[in-house]
Amino acid sequence: MLPQPRVGAIGCEVPDQAGRHIGTTAAQLLIDRIADRTRPTAQIKFSPTLVSRRTTARPPA
Repeated sequence: MLPQPRVGAIGCEVPDQAGRHIGTTAAQLLIDRIADRTRPTAQIKFSPTLVSRRTTARPPA
């Protein structure tokens, strides 16, 4: 068994890369491109957001 750390929970923030939004946008672009092959290609940039995980909250009293 591993020893337990002596410090409290360490805060953790992670980027949310909006995978569902990226996937649905890519699928719609593909459908549009198949429907009209003369349609120009598109390049779309998504900005990730920073999400605080549960470990960043103060421990319960």
